[in-house]
Amino acid sequence: MKSESSTPNIHFFATHWGFEKIPLTEFIAKVKRAVYDGLEVNFVTWDEKDVHDLFEMADKKDCKIITQVAGIFNKDYHSYKETFLENLEYQAGLKPYLINCHTGSDFFSFEQNMELLQMAESIRKSSGISIVHEVHRGRFSYSPGETVKYLEALPELRIAADFSHWCVVSESLLEGFEHATSMAIGRSDHIHSRVGHAESPQVTDPRLPEWRDALKAHLEWWDGIVSEHKKNSTSLSITAEFGPPDYMPVSPFTKSPLADQWDINLHMNKMLRERYTNR
Repeated sequence: MKSESSTPNIHFFATHWGFEKIPLTEFIAKVKRAVYDGLEVNFVTWDEKDVHDLFEMADKKDCKIITQVAGIFNKDYHSYKETFLENLEYQAGLKPYLINCHTGSDFFSFEQNMELLQMAESIRKSSGISIVHEVHRGRFSYSPGETVKYLEALPELRIAADFSHWCVVSESLLEGFEHATSMAIGRSDHIHSRVGHAESPQVTDPRLPEWRDALKAHLEWWDGIVSEHKKNSTSLSITAEFGPPDYMPVSPFTKSPLADQWDINLHMNKMLRERYTNR
């Protein structure tokens, strides 16, 4: 995705995850009032009318849409591949801003996961829609070491950087995984700006002093991605993706969230806008 400026063209997205009970018209209006450029949404289980309504409402509000693709995991590989391909082709036909794939599985073979990635690459080329594959537990990209194998085998592979997952899997802030992290930074076209740590994919609140080191590590990784896009004059998208319970830690017995999901994501959006665009 080329940008005419030497400054990276960054679009900021809100997550629909955690806000599914709010009517779409209200939520899209809320997203735009908060000065997001668009919305990232998983509608794999929606019916076609609801999907059509989403894109129609978003278009009227100048709200970009990032969609999410996955296959169905309670079936064998061949059934998974069929649903993954079906969802990917359908979403490419909708012409979203970007498709973010939860691709494959940590229990599929290297060859099986590669087949899925190559299928997605073929659709990317034929449709012209940007397709990225999210760093995520349980997917082909569940760990730094495993992901490197795919990055080396498929030079066209582009990813969505959610390094909080690698922190949990490696029980670290990725010390000792500099090679994998560097490769991933160079291939990232999308960021999920959630801060994780060695024992969880989500800190209670990134504004708290006890999470200073975790936030610093994530900011350094994100800075590297932004620097790559600035160097190459390419565009980048960022979704503020702190999640609801049970991603969000809760109080014992009451299960009351320890923080406000919308407020934290708004903070991340504002902080990264100021950091990367001076807006």
